[in-house]
Amino acid sequence: MNSTPTAIKWVAKSAPKATQIEHLVQELRIPAEVATLLLHRGISTFEEARTYFRPEESTWHDPFLMKDMEPAVGRLLRAIKKKEKVMVYGDYDVDGTTSVTMMDAYLARHQVPVSHFLPSRFKEGYGLTQEGIDQAIEQEIQLMITVDCGITAVEEVRQLQEAGVDVIICDHHEPGEHLPPAVAVLDPKRADCPYPFNELSGAGVTYKLIEATRQRLGEPEDVTESLLDLLAVSISADIVSLRDENRWMMHKGLIRLNERPRPGFQALMKTCKATPGFVRSPTIAFSMGPRINAAGRMGNAFPALELLMARTDEEAMSRATALEQINKERKLADKTTLQQAMEQVAQRGMQNDPTLVLFGENWHLGVLGIVASRLVEEYQRPVFLLSQLNGQAKGSARSVAGIHLVRLLEEVSDTLERYGGHASAAGLALDPSQIERFRDRVNEAMVALPMEPVEQMHEYDAELQLKQITPKFWSLYRQMEPFGPDNPVPRFMTRGVRLAKAPVRFGVNHAKGLLMQAEDPERAFEAISFSNRIIAEELQRTWSLQRPMDILWELEESNFGGKRVFQLRLIDLKLTS
Repeated sequence: MNSTPTAIKWVAKSAPKATQIEHLVQELRIPAEVATLLLHRGISTFEEARTYFRPEESTWHDPFLMKDMEPAVGRLLRAIKKKEKVMVYGDYDVDGTTSVTMMDAYLARHQVPVSHFLPSRFKEGYGLTQEGIDQAIEQEIQLMITVDCGITAVEEVRQLQEAGVDVIICDHHEPGEHLPPAVAVLDPKRADCPYPFNELSGAGVTYKLIEATRQRLGEPEDVTESLLDLLAVSISADIVSLRDENRWMMHKGLIRLNERPRPGFQALMKTCKATPGFVRSPTIAFSMGPRINAAGRMGNAFPALELLMARTDEEAMSRATALEQINKERKLADKTTLQQAMEQVAQRGMQNDPTLVLFGENWHLGVLGIVASRLVEEYQRPVFLLSQLNGQAKGSARSVAGIHLVRLLEEVSDTLERYGGHASAAGLALDPSQIERFRDRVNEAMVALPMEPVEQMHEYDAELQLKQITPKFWSLYRQMEPFGPDNPVPRFMTRGVRLAKAPVRFGVNHAKGLLMQAEDPERAFEAISFSNRIIAEELQRTWSLQRPMDILWELEESNFGGKRVFQLRLIDLKLTS
């Protein structure tokens, strides 16, 4: 008999055919469990496996295949030749700031006078804003290059063009019904774009424009290779596909980031205690990326941009230290908001409400989305978190599987001033006097909303015994990196695991312990769980009851004393008889 700390079902992925597994085992001389992982990722031939394990430049696509690349390069070359005033306009997140840094570095190489604009998350919001337009006109900018934004800015671009400012758009978001009247609109998601891969990051599109210009000028390859560290950080932080040329660019970018990091990244590694030579995609996603994002989340992304653009080690360290302080403020706001939100649920007896609508007058808008996601994990229902800004209640919403947020908000739109988003995440604004009415209405709508019951599940690749984690398995596993969308982190299930000694609980709901199996009692494996109260408590209960457990886990690398060691990251566990 099993008891589980969560109600989430564990489901094994469909097993590949035995003949397919055996074929890869013989062709590649790899363990069957690694062959299974490859087949689950659509890799079934020797050539596919070779390219996967050793990403090649052959996956690289000619930038001139992208629609509007010719006019974009032509206009950029004119700006370079005539030393025109250029403004690089970017988004306030990691993808936006790395894109701006990239374009700035290239234009600086050609002594082009360049200025930058990053909108405030709260003052102006996302996209091409009126303040940015006004600054461009006031500064007599001749060419604006938007990076990681601009694809839906039809009227804004028209206003710039009428004022004599040419615009090149580099974006990767979905276009609207009409494209902006820019000199060039670079976006692989354009319906008329023949580019063979449409999952580039915003920095990826920016990189393609720079690469095309470099080729046209006959410059050395190192001009763009020096930007690959920025590109790798954008790919990992913006959670884009890790197939096709993104895998090759990420692979090359990680090498650059580890071997020749720019001063800003070197300083950032120090503040987040990452070691050059050991930086991988999770380091970016969970340590470096959040610190860069913290600036924009807390109101102004320029401290992050200044760090990325730092020219000297001293300047970079100063910028990284300032950014670390901003990130600490973000973490504190995150922690405080989460605590106060959970107290509000308990104090108001909202534990059984169909949704959670929570309001804190002083909650920081920049952390509401993160906290809402954590509350969804805790309470398993849609969450609406609201704060107050300029007399208006504004906030973020997150949902559970099966509940489409925008459709839910449509049902109560008469209580709102505006809203938007998609199935699982949305933003909303309303008059503070309408909060109680909104809460009642959205709870009623939630009950009445027709929905498909969605069973929560954890899908895993294979059942594995701990003794199968051999040096060869670990070596091949590392070559499967970088992981991300379209190349997910492999997940395994292991039965009958016991704790070798009492688990240790640390931080906020973190826990670690040594695990072993009866089949291999001489070996113990370090296991760890982060930010999961249920697993932390269940590990302690397992030890006190001296019972075995089944575990769901992922393999991850950590740096211990300058050496690479692996540990099991626990996803879920079940006590067994």
